[in-house]
Amino acid sequence: TAQKDGFRPRLHELLCTGTGRDHKAVNASLGATGSITGVFLMDQLVLRHRPNLAFVDYATSDVVGTTPPAHLAAVLEGIVCKLRDAECEPCFLYTHRRDIDVGASDVVAVYEDVADHHAVPSIDLTGWIDAPTMLRDIVHTNAVGSQATAEAIHRALAQISTATRKAIASPRDESFRRTRIE
Repeated sequence: TAQKDGFRPRLHELLCTGTGRDHKAVNASLGATGSITGVFLMDQLVLRHRPNLAFVDYATSDVVGTTPPAHLAAVLEGIVCKLRDAECEPCFLYTHRRDIDVGASDVVAVYEDVADHHAVPSIDLTGWIDAPTMLRDIVHTNAVGSQATAEAIHRALAQISTATRKAIASPRDESFRRTRIE
């Protein structure tokens, strides 16, 4: 999210406080864009910073068609492969929309299929938010929602880090693995 006072800076603070270390946050936010935009721009916006962990948070936009459905799985595989090639672990993040049930969408089913195949953890925040009290518009959280979202992601990360990781599978489609802007 590009939201300056959203969950992202609050999650960064929780991570730093929780680990007792000052982690560098890479703000590679692209508001209202889908995963197809992300796969093209991630070399410039993300990978050049050499992160260890990347939240892939495009489902909220992909659910309204920002990435052509026929390309979604290949684009997501491209994102996962590019991150892993750079020794960065992806984590799919599904956030809330007031107008659409993101968690029940075909888009999240595609994300989860890619996540299952590549042993990518995912954090689904779509079902628990109280939209009238936590969202300031269709997708952006207010202060209460931002803090609650950051805390929920932080708790989920603790569970993910203790889970046994499955072996990483080979990509099924490498169409977007080398994609970038020239």
